Amino acid sequence: LNIPVLSEQFLNPDDDRMQQVQVVNDNGRLEMWASLSTAINIKGDPSARDGVAWFKIDVKGQRVAHQGYVAAAGRYLLYPAILHTIEGSTTLVFTITSTTLNPSSAYAVIKSGAKSFGGITIAALGAGPHLSFASPLFGSTRWGDYSAAALDPSGRNIWQATEYIPPAANQDPLDNWGTNIFEVAGDH
Repeated sequence: LNIPVLSEQFLNPDDDRMQQVQVVNDNGRLEMWASLSTAINIKGDPSARDGVAWFKIDVKGQRVAHQGYVAAAGRYLLYPAILHTIEGSTTLVFTITSTTLNPSSAYAVIKSGAKSFGGITIAALGAGPHLSFASPLFGSTRWGDYSAAALDPSGRNIWQATEYIPPAANQDPLDNWGTNIFEVAGDH
């Protein structure tokens, strides 16, 4: 695709508040899954990037049972949300962007039994540059407030939503971001 990339070099990810947490009963053990934006240095990348910190918390033991990061050299990951399925897979959803990638909808999956997330998959490629009401009115390259994930009624698949730049026909002329909603198979 020949889509021009003219977005700002840095979109303001705002802060590091958690978008959503989930408590799961895993055979009588309560686990809390959580994620948030974080600054991260990636080996071989000369600049700090926005990435995702994620946590699996043992509720009864009141300790972090497992944690990690998801990041991509040269890219910024914004506003993550995390969700765990009854099958044991976990997904993260977020916006991904850079100076060469228009704000796009993306996700990563940690398969049941795995210790870390696999690669990043772009669910919907950003159709153009970010042109927000915030830039001309407030002098800030402000980027949205959320991503979200919810279990499908089957309890196996995950519905995810995050911000990206939709096709021109679906854009508001004053603020061109939109929300991409998509389903990811829990056994992905």
